[in-house]
Amino acid sequence: MIRRIVNLRIKLQVKVKMDCNKVPKDILECAKEVSLNLLPQKSREIYESAYQRFVEWCKEKAVQIYSEDILMVYFANLAKKVKPSTLWSQYSMLRSTLDIKNGVNISKYSKLRAFLKRQNEGYTPKKAPVFKKEQVDRFLHTAPDNLYLLMKV
Repeated sequence: MIRRIVNLRIKLQVKVKMDCNKVPKDILECAKEVSLNLLPQKSREIYESAYQRFVEWCKEKAVQIYSEDILMVYFANLAKKVKPSTLWSQYSMLRSTLDIKNGVNISKYSKLRAFLKRQNEGYTPKKAPVFKKEQVDRFLHTAPDNLYLLMKV
Protein backbone atom coordinates (compact mmCIF):
# COMPACT_ATOMS: atom_id res chain seq x y z
CA MET A 1 0.00 0.00 0.00
CA ILE A 2 2.77 2.45 0.94
CA ARG A 3 4.74 1.57 -2.19
CA ARG A 4 1.67 2.27 -4.29
CA ILE A 5 1.26 5.68 -2.67
CA VAL A 6 4.95 6.48 -3.14
CA ASN A 7 4.78 5.38 -6.79
CA LEU A 8 1.71 7.55 -7.38
CA ARG A 9 3.44 10.49 -5.74
CA ILE A 10 6.53 10.01 -7.92
CA LYS A 11 4.35 9.81 -11.04
CA LEU A 12 2.60 13.05 -10.03
CA GLN A 13 5.94 14.77 -9.42
CA VAL A 14 7.18 13.63 -12.84
CA LYS A 15 3.98 14.91 -14.46
CA VAL A 16 4.33 18.25 -12.67
CA LYS A 17 7.97 18.50 -13.79
CA MET A 18 6.93 17.73 -17.36
CA ASP A 19 4.24 20.44 -17.17
CA CYS A 20 6.82 22.85 -15.71
CA ASN A 21 8.93 22.39 -18.83
CA LYS A 22 6.15 24.11 -20.79
CA VAL A 23 6.26 27.18 -18.53
CA PRO A 24 8.93 29.82 -19.21
CA LYS A 25 11.83 29.85 -16.72
CA ASP A 26 11.30 33.48 -15.70
CA ILE A 27 7.70 32.68 -14.71
CA LEU A 28 8.83 29.66 -12.67
CA GLU A 29 11.52 31.70 -10.90
CA CYS A 30 9.03 34.45 -10.10
CA ALA A 31 6.52 31.88 -8.77
CA LYS A 32 9.22 30.33 -6.59
CA GLU A 33 10.19 33.73 -5.20
CA VAL A 34 6.56 34.61 -4.48
CA SER A 35 5.96 31.29 -2.70
CA LEU A 36 9.03 31.79 -0.51
CA ASN A 37 7.62 35.17 0.55
CA LEU A 38 4.59 33.41 2.05
CA LEU A 39 6.43 32.91 5.32
CA PRO A 40 5.96 35.70 7.88
CA GLN A 41 8.49 38.44 7.25
CA LYS A 42 9.37 39.06 10.90
CA SER A 43 9.92 35.43 11.85
CA ARG A 44 11.19 34.01 8.57
CA GLU A 45 14.61 33.20 10.06
CA ILE A 46 13.02 31.21 12.89
CA TYR A 47 10.85 29.27 10.42
CA GLU A 48 13.88 28.58 8.24
CA SER A 49 15.98 27.38 11.18
CA ALA A 50 13.20 25.01 12.35
CA TYR A 51 12.98 23.65 8.79
CA GLN A 52 16.77 23.29 8.54
CA ARG A 53 16.91 21.38 11.84
CA PHE A 54 14.29 18.98 10.50
CA VAL A 55 16.11 18.57 7.17
CA GLU A 56 19.42 17.94 8.97
CA TRP A 57 17.75 15.34 11.18
CA CYS A 58 16.34 13.66 8.06
CA LYS A 59 19.82 13.59 6.50
CA GLU A 60 21.27 12.01 9.64
CA LYS A 61 18.60 9.32 9.58
CA ALA A 62 18.82 8.87 5.77
CA VAL A 63 15.16 9.87 5.36
CA GLN A 64 14.09 10.92 1.88
CA ILE A 65 10.30 11.03 2.13
CA TYR A 66 8.44 13.16 4.66
CA SER A 67 5.67 10.90 5.93
CA GLU A 68 3.53 10.99 9.05
CA ASP A 69 5.60 8.25 10.69
CA ILE A 70 8.83 10.14 10.04
CA LEU A 71 7.40 13.29 11.59
CA MET A 72 6.09 11.29 14.56
CA VAL A 73 9.61 10.00 15.27
CA TYR A 74 11.07 13.49 14.82
CA PHE A 75 8.60 15.03 17.27
CA ALA A 76 9.03 12.13 19.72
CA ASN A 77 12.77 12.88 19.79
CA LEU A 78 12.09 16.58 20.09
CA ALA A 79 9.62 15.97 22.96
CA LYS A 80 12.48 14.61 25.06
CA LYS A 81 14.21 18.00 24.88
CA VAL A 82 11.49 20.67 24.79
CA LYS A 83 8.17 21.55 26.41
CA PRO A 84 4.80 20.81 24.74
CA SER A 85 4.24 24.46 23.87
CA THR A 86 7.52 24.45 21.94
CA LEU A 87 6.46 21.25 20.15
CA TRP A 88 3.34 23.02 18.91
CA SER A 89 5.30 26.03 17.68
CA GLN A 90 7.78 23.72 15.89
CA TYR A 91 4.82 21.87 14.35
CA SER A 92 3.32 25.13 13.14
CA MET A 93 6.58 26.33 11.59
CA LEU A 94 7.24 22.96 9.93
CA ARG A 95 3.66 22.83 8.65
CA SER A 96 4.16 26.12 6.83
CA THR A 97 7.65 25.50 5.49
CA LEU A 98 7.06 21.90 4.40
CA ASP A 99 3.94 22.95 2.55
CA ILE A 100 5.68 25.85 0.79
CA LYS A 101 9.01 24.18 0.02
CA ASN A 102 8.04 20.53 -0.46
CA GLY A 103 4.30 20.55 -1.06
CA VAL A 104 3.74 18.33 2.01
CA ASN A 105 0.60 19.17 3.97
CA ILE A 106 1.18 17.83 7.49
CA SER A 107 -1.99 19.38 8.89
CA LYS A 108 -3.81 16.25 7.68
CA TYR A 109 -1.59 13.96 9.78
CA SER A 110 -4.08 13.03 12.50
CA LYS A 111 -1.73 10.68 14.39
CA LEU A 112 0.85 13.44 14.65
CA ARG A 113 -1.71 15.92 15.98
CA ALA A 114 -2.96 13.31 18.46
CA PHE A 115 0.63 12.77 19.61
CA LEU A 116 1.11 16.49 20.18
CA LYS A 117 -2.15 16.71 22.10
CA ARG A 118 -1.09 13.75 24.24
CA GLN A 119 2.14 15.57 25.09
CA ASN A 120 0.07 18.47 26.45
CA GLU A 121 -1.75 16.27 28.99
CA GLY A 122 -0.74 17.11 32.53
CA TYR A 123 1.45 20.02 31.44
CA THR A 124 0.82 23.29 33.22
CA PRO A 125 2.72 26.26 31.84
CA LYS A 126 4.53 28.54 34.23
CA LYS A 127 2.81 31.85 34.73
CA ALA A 128 4.86 34.99 34.75
CA PRO A 129 4.78 36.88 38.04
CA VAL A 130 2.43 39.85 37.96
CA PHE A 131 2.64 42.95 40.14
CA LYS A 132 -0.30 43.61 42.42
CA LYS A 133 -2.02 47.01 42.38
CA GLU A 134 -0.57 47.87 45.77
CA GLN A 135 2.98 47.17 44.58
CA VAL A 136 2.53 49.43 41.55
CA ASP A 137 1.05 52.22 43.70
CA ARG A 138 3.92 51.93 46.21
CA PHE A 139 6.47 52.17 43.38
CA LEU A 140 4.78 55.22 41.88
CA HIS A 141 4.66 57.03 45.23
CA THR A 142 8.00 56.05 46.78
CA ALA A 143 10.50 55.62 43.93
CA PRO A 144 12.69 58.70 43.44
CA ASP A 145 11.74 60.74 40.38
CA ASN A 146 15.33 61.53 39.43
CA LEU A 147 15.94 57.80 38.72
CA TYR A 148 12.52 56.42 37.74
CA LEU A 149 10.60 59.30 36.20
CA LEU A 150 10.59 57.76 32.71
CA MET A 151 9.22 54.49 34.13
CA LYS A 152 6.52 56.30 36.06
CA VAL A 153 5.27 58.20 33.04
